[in-house]
Amino acid sequence: MKEKIVIMGVGNIIRGDDAAGVIIAENLKKKIKRKDIKIINAEETPENWAGKIEKISPETLIIIDVVNFNSFPGDVKIFSIDEIEETTFTTHNFSFPFLFGNLKEKTEILIIGIQPGKINIKEGISEKVKKGMEKAEVMIENILKKRV
Repeated sequence: MKEKIVIMGVGNIIRGDDAAGVIIAENLKKKIKRKDIKIINAEETPENWAGKIEKISPETLIIIDVVNFNSFPGDVKIFSIDEIEETTFTTHNFSFPFLFGNLKEKTEILIIGIQPGKINIKEGISEKVKKGMEKAEVMIENILKKRV
């Protein structure tokens, strides 16, 4: 069966709240067992997955990452690929529209952005971002229910 949906968590596990995307991806791998969904923990290198995702040619690509959208730590917002370039920035040195923009003609691309508190090198995620991660997981599960 072709994977219709790709979920990709992005982040750095040792940079505090920046780990949110990769932890959510790992949590979803344990929960979601649908054959039409591929879940990727891209860590800090989503560019290494861009070609593979393009070959899969999913109907939906969901990217989970911390995104500074000038809100309160732990707030969660869904962005389109175009919105992420214009109104926000992620904590990484690459642009999601640059990496995945060529997919947008045939793939719905959603970015689940979690407002970080601290992204300094340290252990652990802040309590507010942990709550945001729970909200993000529920949002993703609700998106998946609509795409059966």
